[in-house]
Formats: sequence, structure tokens, C-alpha cells
Amino acid sequence: MERQISGASSVVCSSCGAVLSSEHLYCDQCGKRVEGAVECPACQSAIPRDSQFCDQCGVALT
Repeated sequence: MERQISGASSVVCSSCGAVLSSEHLYCDQCGKRVEGAVECPACQSAIPRDSQFCDQCGVALT
């Protein structure tokens, strides 16, 4: 399970312990999918978990 580190901008990979941006869909150290990662349903871009709109294509996420 990922846990937040000093704010909402970082998570820790539950598989390898790497510190990642909360926008990562996959760990850049071990390749495992980040639990709770948010992917835009329209363009599949990684987006911040608390976003109302995708910052890549503008689709509403709520």
C-alpha cells in the first residue's frame, strides 16, 4: 500500500519502497502499478488524485 509523504505530492511504492510523485501510474524503479494511481479515462495520462479535470486533455473527471 502506498503512503503519503509530507503532503499529497509523494507516495511510497509498496513493492520496492521507492518515493514517487503522486502522478506516477507505475513505479519507475520496479515497474509495479502504483496502488490508487489515477489515469484519465479519455487519454490515459497520469493525473493527480484530487484533479477535477485532466491537465492533458481537459476531460471532466467527476
